Amino acid sequence: MSTSPDCALRLSTRVHRERGAFARADLLALTAAGCTLTAISLPILARGSEQAGVAVSLWNLQNHAAALAMYALDWNDRQPSWIAEDIAAYGTTPAAALPAWIAANGPHPNVVLGWGPSHGNPGSFGLWQYPITPGLYLQNLTLCQPIVFQGSHGVPYFGAFRVNQARPLHDYLDGRFYDPVYFAPNDTWTWNRAAPYMSLPYEFIEPPSLPGIGTVPVWSSYCLSPAAMLHPACLATGPDGYEVFQSPWSFADGFRAPTVGQARFPSLKTRLMEHQWNQGAPRGHRCNPAMQGPTPDPHLCEPYYFNHAYASEPATLFFDGSTRLLPTAEVVASDQQLLAQTGRGVWHRSTPFGTNGYFNDRAAESFDFVSHHVLTIDGILGRDTIGVKVLP
Repeated sequence: MSTSPDCALRLSTRVHRERGAFARADLLALTAAGCTLTAISLPILARGSEQAGVAVSLWNLQNHAAALAMYALDWNDRQPSWIAEDIAAYGTTPAAALPAWIAANGPHPNVVLGWGPSHGNPGSFGLWQYPITPGLYLQNLTLCQPIVFQGSHGVPYFGAFRVNQARPLHDYLDGRFYDPVYFAPNDTWTWNRAAPYMSLPYEFIEPPSLPGIGTVPVWSSYCLSPAAMLHPACLATGPDGYEVFQSPWSFADGFRAPTVGQARFPSLKTRLMEHQWNQGAPRGHRCNPAMQGPTPDPHLCEPYYFNHAYASEPATLFFDGSTRLLPTAEVVASDQQLLAQTGRGVWHRSTPFGTNGYFNDRAAESFDFVSHHVLTIDGILGRDTIGVKVLP
């Protein structure tokens, strides 16, 4: 067994300082034993630390469950929404619908992050928000849609499902954008970026600008299910059982948030889950090179996502309020069983994202792709697992 550099260093130091107390052979034996114990204990400690992080993450999700329940009580059992729910009645594209909606109803609500200062400039205290207006700020409508499927004036794959720290939802927690409840300890890249702001007494603080990119908030470790935030007809199945995708911009109620009570399988439909591959991810290699482009930016890291590895087990909140780890292996097995029985699986394969679904083409390994949670067939009416147990 080879020893680590730390063991070698301790060995040479101890021999020098303790000469005469033991024979050299005794010291070598003792040090080798110590290094062996260290080699054995480090993985155990790492697993213990990871399990502690899981416990914190599940506790965070329980807090979110309480917040979402209070939100539903105040808003007629509805799912959180950052977009005018009838906006698609005014046009079939953001560029057409937003100005028409504003002309009829007044300003569209902005995506509000909170009161606070700019990074390193306490004198710039103010309300930080993404304005939603035609023209220059039309792109900000990306943050209002549950998820952007395609098209101009939007960033595909992104959406409000990643912005659960914004008002109004954060007012049901601790009222702060960077509260620790939004960050999973095992999501180390995200946690370390947000940590400097967690103890500050502000609702929000602008982070430093990144070269060539600008200011980007540190989004939460957790993401809502965009499939459950959309009208179920968007990710539906037709009378013949085949998948039928409808853009939420194509019919008047596309963005009308469904009620929580519509969940047909509340113990099987995911509501909030860790967005990254955290449990079991290789330490020191969490940045996904496939997400970095041909010239990786040293200031950025886009980690592997929850569906990027067969071994991934994201902490998950279900619509019945229960929380647990949801192994990707379980979802894959559920998907395969449903495909064999019904001809359709867990997630919708006919969206504009195609069969690659939610960035499956950038996974860490080759396996049966899954896009549960994000592209759940039938949305809130569907399910992301049928609880198939997978032997280790």
